[in-house]
Amino acid sequence: ERNMSASFIHFGSTPPANPDASTLWLSNSLKHVMPSQTANKRTVVISADQAFEGTVVQEPSVEYFNGKYHMFYTGNTASTSQLGYATADYPTGPWKKNGAVLGMGVGGESQSCPHGFLYCEGEDMYYYYVGNSDETIRVAHAVKSAPSVWTKVGVVLSDVYGLSGQWGNSCVIKDGDK
Repeated sequence: ERNMSASFIHFGSTPPANPDASTLWLSNSLKHVMPSQTANKRTVVISADQAFEGTVVQEPSVEYFNGKYHMFYTGNTASTSQLGYATADYPTGPWKKNGAVLGMGVGGESQSCPHGFLYCEGEDMYYYYVGNSDETIRVAHAVKSAPSVWTKVGVVLSDVYGLSGQWGNSCVIKDGDK
């Protein structure tokens, strides 16, 4: 068994301007989370090597359930984004990629699905993301017993103020019963 001595683990991606933009990495040190740090200060866990990932993988969400770590992340080509899915026995990997599970015709979503956030409650998983065709915040649903089978639910927030292009990374937090 691998020893992750710290209680803090951060998964992140490097901005596209940096040479290691095609990787997702983890760090158990706040000092090495900064994008300005060199890649040798981080442990690469996912690299862009599938067609739907293009040259950038980013915005990972990791949950532990059913005895494995499950990572949902955005893969970006020049014009599309899809939700990728990978699993591992340990946070450091090795990670087994299971391909794209939402976006561009997969999971009932015909468009790209960039800038996502995973929220889990009990057996249910909800993925909130930006609809690139109309700048809405959308949600898709899956269950932990079938984590690669996502279904688009629909729009949860619309751009009623005419601020097209202003939507980005959403976050959902449960507070009491809301």
